[in-house]
Amino acid sequence: MSALARPELAPGPHRDLVDALHDLHHRAGWPSLRTLARETGVSHTTHRDLVDALHDLHHRAGWPSLRTLARETGVSHTTVSHAFSSPRIPTWGTLELLVEAMDGDTTTFHDLWLTATTPHDHTRPPTPRIAGRKPELTAVRRHLESGTGLLLVTGTRPPTPRIAGRKPELTAVRRHLESGTGLLLVTGEAGIGKTRLVGTAVGSSAPVVLTGHCLPLSSEVPLLPVVDVLRQAASHGGGRWWRDAMASAPAYVPGVLGALLPELDAAGPPDDSVGRHLLTPAVGVALTVLAAQRPTAVLLEDLHWADAATLDLLTQLLSRGLDVPVVGTWRTHDPTTAPPVVQWFGNVRRGADVTVLDLHPLSAAETAEQLMMLGLDPTSDRVAEIHARTAGQPLFTEQLAAHRDDGTTLPRFLTDLLDQRFAAIEDDAWLVARALGTADRSLPPAHLEVVTGLAGDRLVGALRELRRRHLVRSDLDRAQLRHPLLAEAIRRRLVPGEAVGVHRALAVALGAEPDAAPAEVANHWQAAGDDRQELTWRIRAARAARERFSVHESARQWVRVVEAWPPGTSEAGDPSLSHAEALIRAVEALSMVDVVAAHDLCPRALEAVPGAGPLVAAEILIIVANLESDVRGVSDESLEMAARAVEILERDGPSLVLADALLRRATMLFNAGRLDEAARTSARVVDVCRQIDEPSFLMLALSRRGWYHLALGDVGASRRCFEEARSIDPEHCDPYDLVELATNHTDLLLQTGAGADEVVAAAAEALQTADEYGLDTFIVGMLIANVGQALREAGRVGEAARLVLPASEDAPGADRWPIHIERVNVESALGNAAAALGRASLLKDLRVTSGAHRTYLSRCYAEAHLWAGQPGAALAELLPTLERAVTREDSMLFALALTTAARAGADEAAAGGRPVEAPERHALAARLHRLHGACSRDPFGPHPMIGHGAAARALWCAEIRRLEGRESLDLWTGAAVEWDRLTRPHDAAYCRWRGARLALRQGDVTAARGLLDRAAVDAREHVPLHRAIASTRAGHP
Repeated sequence: MSALARPELAPGPHRDLVDALHDLHHRAGWPSLRTLARETGVSHTTHRDLVDALHDLHHRAGWPSLRTLARETGVSHTTVSHAFSSPRIPTWGTLELLVEAMDGDTTTFHDLWLTATTPHDHTRPPTPRIAGRKPELTAVRRHLESGTGLLLVTGTRPPTPRIAGRKPELTAVRRHLESGTGLLLVTGEAGIGKTRLVGTAVGSSAPVVLTGHCLPLSSEVPLLPVVDVLRQAASHGGGRWWRDAMASAPAYVPGVLGALLPELDAAGPPDDSVGRHLLTPAVGVALTVLAAQRPTAVLLEDLHWADAATLDLLTQLLSRGLDVPVVGTWRTHDPTTAPPVVQWFGNVRRGADVTVLDLHPLSAAETAEQLMMLGLDPTSDRVAEIHARTAGQPLFTEQLAAHRDDGTTLPRFLTDLLDQRFAAIEDDAWLVARALGTADRSLPPAHLEVVTGLAGDRLVGALRELRRRHLVRSDLDRAQLRHPLLAEAIRRRLVPGEAVGVHRALAVALGAEPDAAPAEVANHWQAAGDDRQELTWRIRAARAARERFSVHESARQWVRVVEAWPPGTSEAGDPSLSHAEALIRAVEALSMVDVVAAHDLCPRALEAVPGAGPLVAAEILIIVANLESDVRGVSDESLEMAARAVEILERDGPSLVLADALLRRATMLFNAGRLDEAARTSARVVDVCRQIDEPSFLMLALSRRGWYHLALGDVGASRRCFEEARSIDPEHCDPYDLVELATNHTDLLLQTGAGADEVVAAAAEALQTADEYGLDTFIVGMLIANVGQALREAGRVGEAARLVLPASEDAPGADRWPIHIERVNVESALGNAAAALGRASLLKDLRVTSGAHRTYLSRCYAEAHLWAGQPGAALAELLPTLERAVTREDSMLFALALTTAARAGADEAAAGGRPVEAPERHALAARLHRLHGACSRDPFGPHPMIGHGAAARALWCAEIRRLEGRESLDLWTGAAVEWDRLTRPHDAAYCRWRGARLALRQGDVTAARGLLDRAAVDAREHVPLHRAIASTRAGHP
């Protein structure tokens, strides 16, 4: 290490001593703090170690923002900031919340915090060695040196219990138990998590919490929870705490309380009336003297079942100013709560010393956290499904998670619980409940009249009964069941044939609305068994979904249209639609969300070609040809099919369908490596778009044409195409076309070596558009992946992770591979090798047919293997891909794949201990040289499309020489400089690290240190590279 920072000191003996110590440190060669600690036996653990550990945890957690941590911990973002950067050591309460929020080990951090907060006394004798027990040892030592009273060593501090969500609420309860006053009422419906919350707070709080339970007994037992509290206090610690407290209490207290606790054998007051009169002050004094001995709090569970005497005593204690904090739980909407108790709740909650903490259902993210704690893999689909059914109610979530059902049935516990809610329900109320449960949504009174046949006072009476039973919530306009699972319970109670009429009535009522939702009406007609009506509404639903850019919904509706199509019918729907057109609309919609499913439907579409009109037949041909190319690769047959489609459409003159067919054919030609033909075809697309005045498709065509110009080396023409595309008013454009324009533009920027900020700016508006419209397709995933790649390559892995990881929680699919391969890269950079390789293995099963894309994927897989220490697997991945790709016209894109192969070969040779003269080294090097020479376009030659060409060429030279055993320090440093020019710090750091290792082998320690210092700075967000650099530095301090 280098010189340490010198403190600012006034002239004098202290400054002279510090200067002399720093001079000695210099002459000794600046040994590290850890080296000095090891040689002296003095711990170097300080506040800095605590902060370093906190920053490392923040790194592993994906760099959540200060405001995110503030929201999860319930403290201000300023407090969070101070914990990371202030010279003052944070309080343990704040630090513990932060560690929990980032899923860290609170025990480890408690050790660090105790050590950092322990005053250093250099006159203390050496500390005896002990296995573990550092926090306990520190606490005992501090008590021996400066404590007072008795320290009981009884056991280890329990770990903080986990709870899903509720972090602000947990903080509030814990703070109240430790330093609050008065009563904190934790309220919420049954199963919302009141007991779990207060139990978690009790388990992680310092005071002794005396707990009393109220029970729903058949006959009232006065003061039952008060007796629980007193008995727990009297037995705690073998009774010593109670005896010491009573010794300092007024003489009447033990006797009065003895009437409640006969086991105390205390003499009671001479008169029962006197005892009742003194009971409240006696309980208050007892709690006060107990709290004087040690921190104390009281928890009263289920106060909605409390007896009158308990509630009266609690009210009096609060009015007199109780010296210990009290937490109570209260169940809302409980029909068994007695009216006087409900009245007590309404009165007491208005008190100045009473705070109400109402618990709400968990969010989808908190439900995901709960499912993870229950041992389930919280995939996005599973979370969304369970959260939609439970509405975030923790008890229901726990039951469904344990049941592991198919999404339609309920566990027995919930079945019994929900069935009880409908016991003895009146007939009219059942008709309304049946309508609401079958509709599974809110309904206005007019619709309820149609569906139930009830009107006027009978309908109002039924709604009043349901509201009294807490089964519905209603306002003046609509009625709705209080919980989604109530609807499931209602549907389960229906007898055969009962639902058909209800669905038919709902379809009629909902279909008559001016803004009817076609999909909802179609579902009711389907359940009613009316195929003709269902098809009419289903086709409307599919078209409506596409108009609002919901491609997933549109695909589902078109697939159902095909499934429900009556056999032998050529046309259906109103207005009518041909069977061939229905098939191609389904294929087209599916191709945007599930390429494999769309491809599976293609044979049926082709069968419909002979009976279809020419335009529909041409659409089928071009879309099927495009899908064949996407799934199986471009073939002569698919190109011929596309040519036939274009020929048919050209006869009908310029049209949007023709432009789409031409653009699809251009893409196929480009993926086949036929760049010149792709460029000519894209020119025709632009001409057609200008003739038909179609600004949105013109914008898309210009962006594709700009890309093809760049691939052919015409930078000026490419720039002009993109400039014209961006000049088109976005108000006139389809959101999907706007996203594709941004994707093509960011592709171009990445290839030409633009900076990350420029890529982010080019994507910003399109990402906002995708978010506003809820777009989630292949092209959106590719845009996010492009931005993530730009950030990652610029060394900003944390930003890339925050963008890419949330967008790639689903399972990889053929329509989502770009975002998932970027996740592989991000996980690898974060040091999560197992996660990276696991996801890469799933991606390998997908068919990615573009040659350039296949090569890029292989390189990413190979690099994940390399950072996981598996160079052989990396080489096995890359070499076959390169053998197939080098003869293509776009082989100029494969420079980094060749360099990665050279690195893998050199790493494997080093791992196997092969000497530089080993024939395997030179055979592999010769093979790589042959692959380079076979490229139709030199990947290391100058090309306007390749911004990293010079850097890749320098890296290739360095790696191939390392493989051949002729490594050169100049080559490594030269390559680092080239990557510096592109602001690619991780690539530069890798080259400097390699150069430093070579310098060390050559005995040039000074050069190695300089290279390692710079590499460590540049690699700070690339975990495996930073570890490798640190390991090299540690071996040569």
